[in-house]
Amino acid sequence: ALPIYLYDWDSANFAFSLGNFDIATHQPHPPGYPFIVAAARLAHLLFRDANTALVVVSIAASIGTVAFLYLLARAIFNEKVALAAALSLIFNPIFWIYGEVAAAYAPEAFAATLTAYLAYRVSRKDLSPYWLSLGFALAGGIRPNILLLLSPLYLWALGSARINFWGWLKQAGVFG
Repeated sequence: ALPIYLYDWDSANFAFSLGNFDIATHQPHPPGYPFIVAAARLAHLLFRDANTALVVVSIAASIGTVAFLYLLARAIFNEKVALAAALSLIFNPIFWIYGEVAAAYAPEAFAATLTAYLAYRVSRKDLSPYWLSLGFALAGGIRPNILLLLSPLYLWALGSARINFWGWLKQAGVFG
């Protein structure tokens, strides 16, 4: 059998983190990605190979990204646009590449798409803001920079929900 090599330096750091999560030693590299590591540890129990476990996480995140992109496009536009968006993403070569390697890009795409979908649904008052706060917290655990980049979207959606002061405190609690 041919040896399996990790995709890049960061992939090796992710592989090391399956045994010892230590950001100070770049296992994985900062800012840490705790939920990616947790998901990969679960997959590692089944597959017993760090690269396979991390690739399984990327594949699952890619599937989730396509699903939530479809749902978001359908909610905003219609079924045809949703199908076109999902198919465009499925057949995008860059999306394929990062969806089949041990890297943080596919989980980041999932986190961003999930946040956008939940924010849109909350802004339309189709969904409880609690789901957005929970999803946004999940996104931050997947890729911490999402918290900074998508916080305006999160705050806008909560503002659109017209919740009161206590509602904001509850959302902070759910997020925390």
